[in-house]
Amino acid sequence: MEVEHGGNADLQLEDVEGWSDENWGNEDLTEVWSEGAAEVAPSTTGEAAERSPTQSSTDVAPPTVVAAPASSVGLRLQVGIKAGMDQVDRNHVNAVIAQVSEGSAFWKNEERKEERTSERITQMLRRRDELEADGSLRAPAVARTVDTAVAEVEAARNLTRCVVHIDMDSFYAAVEERDNPELRGKPMAVGGIGMLSTSNYAARKFGVRAAMPGYIGKKLCPSLIIVKPRYSAYKEASEKVHEVLARWDPNVRQVGMDEAYLDMTSHAFSSTVDSGGGSSNMCASEAGPAQEHWGEPECLARVEAAIARMRTEISEATGGLTASAGIAPNRMIAKIASDVRKPNGQFVVPPTKEAVLGFVERLPVRKVGGIGKVTASILERLGIVECQHLFTQRHLLSLLFSKKSFMFFLRSSLGVSTSTSFGSAFAEASTAGRKSISTERTFRSIADPEKLRAKCRELCASLARDVEKHRLEGRNVGLKLKTVEFTVLSRAVTLPNYVRTAADLQTAVCALLNKELQVQGGLNLRLIGVRLSALRSTDDGGAKAGHALDHYLKPLKSEVIAGSGPAQVVVSTSASGPPAPTSSPPSDSLQCPVCQTMLPSGCDANAHIDECLSKRTIRELVKSHNETVSATTTARPKKKPRVKGPLDMFLQSST
Repeated sequence: MEVEHGGNADLQLEDVEGWSDENWGNEDLTEVWSEGAAEVAPSTTGEAAERSPTQSSTDVAPPTVVAAPASSVGLRLQVGIKAGMDQVDRNHVNAVIAQVSEGSAFWKNEERKEERTSERITQMLRRRDELEADGSLRAPAVARTVDTAVAEVEAARNLTRCVVHIDMDSFYAAVEERDNPELRGKPMAVGGIGMLSTSNYAARKFGVRAAMPGYIGKKLCPSLIIVKPRYSAYKEASEKVHEVLARWDPNVRQVGMDEAYLDMTSHAFSSTVDSGGGSSNMCASEAGPAQEHWGEPECLARVEAAIARMRTEISEATGGLTASAGIAPNRMIAKIASDVRKPNGQFVVPPTKEAVLGFVERLPVRKVGGIGKVTASILERLGIVECQHLFTQRHLLSLLFSKKSFMFFLRSSLGVSTSTSFGSAFAEASTAGRKSISTERTFRSIADPEKLRAKCRELCASLARDVEKHRLEGRNVGLKLKTVEFTVLSRAVTLPNYVRTAADLQTAVCALLNKELQVQGGLNLRLIGVRLSALRSTDDGGAKAGHALDHYLKPLKSEVIAGSGPAQVVVSTSASGPPAPTSSPPSDSLQCPVCQTMLPSGCDANAHIDECLSKRTIRELVKSHNETVSATTTARPKKKPRVKGPLDMFLQSST
C-alpha cells in the first residue's frame, strides 16, 4: 500500500486509537511489552494444544540471540519488506543515510527513539533471564495456559472461504508512468524532497522506497526523478479498479486507493470464469458457507483463472496498470501472499492447515501486518526472526508481553486471522463501529501562521469528503502537529453538536491551531493531521456508528395500549433483545430508557441518552432513588422488596 500524505486513501481498514509518530515502514499495531503481563498464570486444566506437523510438542532450542546492531534501529533499512528490494545492499544504504542525516533533527529524533527502544529491550532481556532462573518458563501453569491459548486459536481456524487480496503495483508511480511514458524504466518516485509516497521498481533497486525523505533518495540514486503527486489522477484510476472488483464481488472491501479484499468462494465452484460467475449466479459473498472444499485441484484452477481474468480487466480498464493478488483462506495470509509474485503476478496458499503452516513458518516476522520495525527489533533481540520462532518461544512471549500481543503473535505463528466477517458484513465492517476517520499531510517546513491555516483548511476539505463518502458525522475534532524537531503535539475538542461539513471542521481545527500558536509563541511544522471521532452514521436518522444502544432503540417505537388510558410503560421479555417499552401515540416517538421521557419525533435520541448517562445525571437518579427506597422501607416491613426505579429497569434490560 502506498504511503499517502494528504490523499483520501489513508482511511484504514481499522482505525487505531491515537496517532503514532511516523516511522519508515509500517507502524506497529501490536501492544508493546506490558510489565503487568509477566505474572505466572494460575493452575488450570485443559487438553494439550494441537501442534503443527513441523513443530514438535517439545519446544526446540531457542535460536541464537542476535547482538544489538551498531546502527540506530530507526535508521536501518528493512531489506526484503518491499517488493523489488531483496537484493539491496543494506550496508551501503545505511552508510548513505548516516552520511546525509547525522546531526539533523531527523537523526536526533531517531536517536531518541533508539534510546527508548534499547531501554525497553534491556528491561525485557533482564526479565527473560529472571524467568529462566526461577523456573517460571517451565511452570506447569504456564504450559497449560499457553496450550489453552493455542487450542483457542486453532478452534478459530477457518479454511472454508476463498479470500483474495488485490494490491496495485507501485500505484502512484505506475499512474505517472502511464501518463508520461518517458518515465518508464527510469528510477522515479512520487512525492517531494521532504517525503516520498512511493517509488517504482527501478528506483527500489537503489534502496529508494516509500516513506523515505526525498533528499536521501536522491543521495542513494542521483538520477532519481521525483514527481509531484496528482491525487485526482490516482483517485480516478482507483475508482476504475473498484468498478472492476465490484463486478466480481459487490461486497468488495476497499482499503485505501490501491488495495482491496474480495470473497471469491463461490467462484471456486462456478462453471464459468467471469465476473458474473458464482453458485447459481450468486455473487461470491452472497453464497453461504462452502459445502465443498475449494482446495480441490479443479476449484483452485477456477479461482486462479478467475483472478487472472480479473487482473486483466483491471489492466484494460486503467490503461495498463497492473495488480498482484494473494489467494488464501483468510485476509492475513492473502495480504502477505499478494507480495510473493509482485509485480503483476498472483500466488495461492491452498486451504489446508499444512499449506498455511508451511507458508508462514519461514516467514520473517516483519512481513506480518501489525509488526513494525520496533517490535521486529525487540523480537530479533529475543532470537525471534521468523514466524516459527513465535511458536517455539510462545511460553516466553506469554510472560513478556501483554495478553493481547501474545495472542496476536500466536495467531501469526499459526496463520490464523482475526477477521472472520463475510458477505455484506465483509464490506460494512470498515464503517460499522469505526471510532475515527482522519487524514494528514507531510510537507516542507512552514512557520507562516496563514500558510498553516491554509493547510488546515485544505485537510478539512479532504476529511469532509471522506466523511461524506462514508455517511458519517462526529463531535470530537482532533489536530495533530509535528514540528521540524519531530515533536508531535495532539489537541482535540468535543463540540456540542455533530459536524461533517468542511466549514464546521475548519472552524474547530483553526481554533485549535490558533490556540496552540498562541501557547507555543509560533510553530514551525512539517506535518499536520486532522481527525473526526465520536462518530455516528447519517443514515437511519443519525444512529451512532457502532452505538451499543442501537439494538435497544429500534424496538422502542410506541404502540397504543388498548384501554390503558394515560401513557404507561409495559416491560416484556424478548429473546431478540432488551425489553421494549410501549406507550401511547404518536407512533413515531421514542422513549428514553434512562429517564423514561417520551422523545418527540426528530429529536436526537442518542444525544439525549448520552446526556442522561452523564455522571451528573446518574448521581441525581441514584440520589432520588435512594430517597424513595428510604421512605418505602420506613413505611413498610423490612422484608418488603424495595421499589425498582428507572435506573434499575435500564440496567436490568442491558444485562
